[in-house]
Amino acid sequence: RQDRRPGFDTFVRTASVPASSELYYAHLMLPHRPWELLPDGRLYPTGGRRPPCLSRESWCSDSRFVELGLQRLILQTMYVDTVIGRLINGLEESGRFDDTLIVLVADHGIAFTPGEDPRIMSDKNAHGVLPVPLIIKAPHQTEGRIVGRRVSTLDVLPTILELLGEEVPWTMDGVSRVDGKGSNAASLRVHTKRRGAVQIDPSLLKKNRGFVNRKLRLFGDGSDPDSIYCFGRHAELCGRSTDGLEVLSGKGWRSKIADADALQNVDLEAAVLPAMVRGAVSPPRGVRSSQNLVVALNGVIVGNTVSEFKGKRWQPFSAVLPPSAFRQGVNAVEVFRVSGKPSNLVLRELPHK
Repeated sequence: RQDRRPGFDTFVRTASVPASSELYYAHLMLPHRPWELLPDGRLYPTGGRRPPCLSRESWCSDSRFVELGLQRLILQTMYVDTVIGRLINGLEESGRFDDTLIVLVADHGIAFTPGEDPRIMSDKNAHGVLPVPLIIKAPHQTEGRIVGRRVSTLDVLPTILELLGEEVPWTMDGVSRVDGKGSNAASLRVHTKRRGAVQIDPSLLKKNRGFVNRKLRLFGDGSDPDSIYCFGRHAELCGRSTDGLEVLSGKGWRSKIADADALQNVDLEAAVLPAMVRGAVSPPRGVRSSQNLVVALNGVIVGNTVSEFKGKRWQPFSAVLPPSAFRQGVNAVEVFRVSGKPSNLVLRELPHK
């Protein structure tokens, strides 16, 4: 699999010292799948697997698994944010930031709606597939503003041309949005791969606000960089030492950790960190109910995940752990089942091979 980081590095290095009146353009396949990068740019091995419960057609119906995929996208997006910061720093150091036009835009979104396709648009997932980020820094702009009105990717080129004082002798489908005004059209025309051009109700996009609020509830606002690694059910256990918790016997349960040897010789300076703990549970005969799990590294709970029985077997589980929890050399990982009410949670051992 091709490493996508060098393309980012080359673009940042070149565009940070732009020549006068030159255009620097890059179509970079990040934060696109595969999701395998930590915010600092280190790779974590994934075993080549898709995110939990993502088939070729759709997400599964269990929101807990869908949220694990969302977590990995956010981690990779945080790396993209880091690289953009490096670009801005380079432009400032070269003295070219003020007179440089910067445009950041994506070509499509992705939906995290349980039971729905992540990419093929429907009324249920349009709020995730259609909205894309659009960030523009105009030459000599000193203050930012947010345009809350609806705009289109068709408007990007006309906006760039007006900001640069250029005219085009032909008609374009989009219009410049330098004035900050958006569209008030009663319907939205969307070009799709499977259905061609279709008209949709713009009110479908209002669900995106609920999706943003959901992300904030799950992962926080970024003020705590490690909150992204432990979220949802039983996140309150994260940061706690296992020595201070009551841990009961697993009563016949076992687990197997994939590539466990990688945790025995961790190099914190390497470009690859075994931050994703992957494995499978082996329960007593007849158990079929899904299990909430927490993962401890070096005696501290730092991640949570879920395992379920599906298709006549238990599906693999995975959890991405914070780099700050790793030690140089040998690292000890433990997995626990969690049950009980929030006021009286019970941890049970999952000894692993």
